[in-house]
Amino acid sequence: MRRAIVVMAAALVVVIGLVFVPISVYALVSPYSRVAVPATCAGEAAQATASSRLAVEGLGEGILVARDGPTSVVAFSRPGGGTPGGTAVVLRDGAVIARLPVASRTVDAGIADGIVYLFDDKIGFLLDAATGVPLPRLFESDNYRGLFTADGVEFVQTSIEATAVGLGGRPFMTRTLPFGAVVDGCLLAGGVT
Repeated sequence: MRRAIVVMAAALVVVIGLVFVPISVYALVSPYSRVAVPATCAGEAAQATASSRLAVEGLGEGILVARDGPTSVVAFSRPGGGTPGGTAVVLRDGAVIARLPVASRTVDAGIADGIVYLFDDKIGFLLDAATGVPLPRLFESDNYRGLFTADGVEFVQTSIEATAVGLGGRPFMTRTLPFGAVVDGCLLAGGVT
């Protein structure tokens, strides 16, 4: 019995060393795109085009962060403006299938191959794009930094490199995709495909 436990523990260490560590390192060092966050934002950037605004029944008008086919992610400012205290919703054919209260200054999202990648700054959620249900996974690693400062300038990341094992029934998946980003109520990058 003891020997079987030792063999299983050794196999687990080998799997972690050969699979999970390289996946994590790869995601962390992968290149990404970014955009500078303006010093002040009163929402004008989000109002630049009518296509970036979307009315949702019962919620009002929000900012379209990402869209892929019938699935969309829309950010709604809190009453009085601003992203913290607002809401991010996932829509499928115009119906709300998931709702996330936003605690940070940014809502970031991308959609690909039936998966919604939705971030409240650095806290990520992977949802089924058809149902809004969180997808189970054994392991997930990504290079998403959300809001960050470099050389005294604040940036938001606008692409992601994600790798997952056992995500929604898929044994292994790696994905690079553009991200839409709303910071302080301003659309800084659109993830509409």
